[in-house]
Amino acid sequence: VFSAIDAGDIAAAKVAVDDLLVTYSGDPDAIRAVNDIAGRYRSCHKYAEAAEMYKYIVTNHSDSPEAIGAQARMVKVYISLNDDQAAEAAADELLVKFAGDGQLGGRIYEIADCFHRYCKFEKAKQLYQYAIEIGLSVNGRYEIWAQTGLAKAEVRLGDDVGAESAIAKLTQLSHLAGEMEKIIIIFARDRKSTRLNSSHI
Repeated sequence: VFSAIDAGDIAAAKVAVDDLLVTYSGDPDAIRAVNDIAGRYRSCHKYAEAAEMYKYIVTNHSDSPEAIGAQARMVKVYISLNDDQAAEAAADELLVKFAGDGQLGGRIYEIADCFHRYCKFEKAKQLYQYAIEIGLSVNGRYEIWAQTGLAKAEVRLGDDVGAESAIAKLTQLSHLAGEMEKIIIIFARDRKSTRLNSSHI
């Protein structure tokens, strides 16, 4: 399968995947293989094909360990395709289908960052807020970066009040040792970039 993808022969790759799924139906290793194939499609910028593979995992094997990661990666793939509607729908499905999963907070943080990188600041803001609300990790590291991401999104959206509020909450976190200097640098860079972009509108 990989050789066909690398060669750009998508038709042959799809035939090989279909054979794999028929031959090894129900085998957990087959699900991991599909996940790897989706990753290969992504690395070759075949995002639509990658989305199909991730959707197969989530639809047919929602109880597998790979399912929550597949759902999150599906969001990223749709973002790469500039399909905002599909990306936001897949993000919303992640919140519903995997509510209560221990990985959910971290996965939400990942896709929030992806929305932010593609300048989808409103959705990024929503997801950062949700990730903070449900909790991200035991040691609070991701909570810090989600809060930082929220502040950056507020800046990009031109909401100075929201940004200042997010920064104030950052300073209240007790896990900031060693991280504040990096946060200040990142935040200052974002503010400078926002001012520069505004001057060219």
